[in-house]
Amino acid sequence: AYVYDIATDKKRFAGFHKVTVSESGADLVPLRVTETYFHQGNGSDSATFEPSDTGLAKIGRPYYVSARNPSGLPKKESWNKYGEHVLTTEPNTGRLSKFIYPTESITRTTEANTVTGSADMYVFDTTLGEQTELRNMGFDTIGNDGSYTDIVGDTKYQFTEYVSNASNTIVKPKRVDLRSTSATSDTILRTDYFYDNQAHGGVGTLGDLTKETKWISGNSAVTADTIYTHDSFGNVLTVTDPR
Repeated sequence: AYVYDIATDKKRFAGFHKVTVSESGADLVPLRVTETYFHQGNGSDSATFEPSDTGLAKIGRPYYVSARNPSGLPKKESWNKYGEHVLTTEPNTGRLSKFIYPTESITRTTEANTVTGSADMYVFDTTLGEQTELRNMGFDTIGNDGSYTDIVGDTKYQFTEYVSNASNTIVKPKRVDLRSTSATSDTILRTDYFYDNQAHGGVGTLGDLTKETKWISGNSAVTADTIYTHDSFGNVLTVTDPR
């Protein structure tokens, strides 16, 4: 399909709305048909519950994938939603340059009479362009449109902090926490990363990982360190396991 680009006053190719892949066995009998639907920047398709799609930035992003058996019954479905952040305005065209990032990923699987579902939520630092939170909702009840109802009690949280060296455009994870709730006090696993032989939270001009520290006891009382050395090109020379 083509969409109209108001900034250039021209039509723009937006790819295909639906791509179908058919899989078959050695006897060429169909086993599974997978349909993937993509944003095209031309408005939302209500038949496939497409989220808001009024701009060009999401063109080519898949929002719905359906894998069906030969009779047409869905076996696995997934829905994706995206957020957008304006980075700058292009000087010649006036078009907004945007950073697109995932905000939700929903999956529903059907096996015989058993239907299971899961949902992941994402939070991004739009300045760094990096994911800061992953919330795994565990088992959920998924609707036909990708909406979900959380089943309380099995949510897991992963939080990532970053260290940056802006002058060298280096962004690296500083700390990754796995928690049972969003509270810091409910951290059950932590990994700290050290770079260029600097103190925690620092990074030099190379960004080489030189130490990795993991909680062993679950409360930082006991930790395990893995040490790395590198050559002048940043290739790993040695790895010293925890002891």
